[in-house]
Amino acid sequence: MPLDWDTLFPLNRYGQSEFLPSQEYARSEFERDFDRIIFSSFFRRLQNKTQVYPLPGSVLVHNRLTHSLEVSSVGRSLGRMCGSFILQKSPTLQKVLTQGDIGAIVAAAALAHDVGNPPFGHAGEDAISDFFKNGYGYNLTEDLPEKYKSDFENFEGNAHGFHLLTNTNSKNNLGGLHLTASTLLAFSKYPHHSTHSGFPKWGYFQAEAENMLKLANHAQLVEYEYGCYLRHPLAFLVEAADDICYQIMDFEDAFRLQLVTFQEAETLLQTIAAEEIRTYNYHHIQDANECIAYLRGRCINKLVHQVSQVFEEKMDTLLCPDDQPVFEPLIKSIPSAQSQVLKEIKIITRTRLYEHPHVLSMELDGNRQLQELLKVLIEALIENPNTTRSAKIKKFIPKQFIYEHLVRDPVSRYGVPGSGSSGDNGLYNQLMGIVCFVAGMTDLYVLDFSRKLGIAI
Repeated sequence: MPLDWDTLFPLNRYGQSEFLPSQEYARSEFERDFDRIIFSSFFRRLQNKTQVYPLPGSVLVHNRLTHSLEVSSVGRSLGRMCGSFILQKSPTLQKVLTQGDIGAIVAAAALAHDVGNPPFGHAGEDAISDFFKNGYGYNLTEDLPEKYKSDFENFEGNAHGFHLLTNTNSKNNLGGLHLTASTLLAFSKYPHHSTHSGFPKWGYFQAEAENMLKLANHAQLVEYEYGCYLRHPLAFLVEAADDICYQIMDFEDAFRLQLVTFQEAETLLQTIAAEEIRTYNYHHIQDANECIAYLRGRCINKLVHQVSQVFEEKMDTLLCPDDQPVFEPLIKSIPSAQSQVLKEIKIITRTRLYEHPHVLSMELDGNRQLQELLKVLIEALIENPNTTRSAKIKKFIPKQFIYEHLVRDPVSRYGVPGSGSSGDNGLYNQLMGIVCFVAGMTDLYVLDFSRKLGIAI
């Protein structure tokens, strides 16, 4: 059974038993979602989380915060453009939604798309995974059921982001930020669990399986495999906004860091922008950075229009259970002239920026620091909790991350560990509290917190 546009935009706020419309008419429900995210503490922490190039000094390159703001801006444009196609398909939705509402949903979801990233970017994900797959944590989790163990051995920032948005670990505030189901589903680019083998990424911890089930039921998402749901179509737009921004903006950062020449950057960006720049002579711009910035803007505009055209062409396919689980990102279906240049840009950015010795060195150092920090916290909270040192370390850890204070949904059809669990399930909850605490840290806070605990850096 395919998805239905008429059911895909529920206004229910997660954590509330019924929809209570706001009495504040200046903002739509989805604009309120955007505001709740931008004022949250975990969004603010993105300013001290690496995008690609850590500690760049005086050169102005992106961090996770600026990247998220840009992705949200592009997402809003994509949402508004594609919103017109959606409303044409569904006269029923025209009575309750506008193009602006659909743009606001994508903007809010895109704003939050990186909130779950651990310190040191994707290197942080690898560090946590390696700790449990090959390091000190391996023996600790070897007796856990596979579905619980996989949450740690294949740690995923997207799942941590879903956790942050839906769970405050507070008995007095169940439901996290109480975002609308529409925004949460657009955020969920990978609505399946860690043991699903069809995708390299996944979107929710076993501890949040019941949360994902509730959201899927709100929008009548198709469950094509146990615990794995079709994407909400707007999640493809969030993904596309991220793809556009990181490929073009990371390339611009490589130019600003003098890892790409002006001629290389100009030639490749000109090719993507094509007719976007034919009516404007940008060569009067004397500053090289401003010149490349102009071309970058024209490229993003071009790609936004091309992705929206792909969305319009593939709308029916996005609703189809048979096609969607293996559906490629929208940006892979843009015209070949731009697609080939993007591939070349990705190769250049990977070899000169992502694999730059400074980046690799910082990633290795971050890997060591995170693994050492996890080891110390596990020793203090799980293995040797009754020592004097452990008691002192415990005082530095916020209560919501300590097992006896954790709030979990009751055991669900997925066998998710409940708050009263013991044994293996209790260990899962203990580890999840520690891992979420560490994953929520900024790059600089890892260094500061390690010093406080007396960990050699």
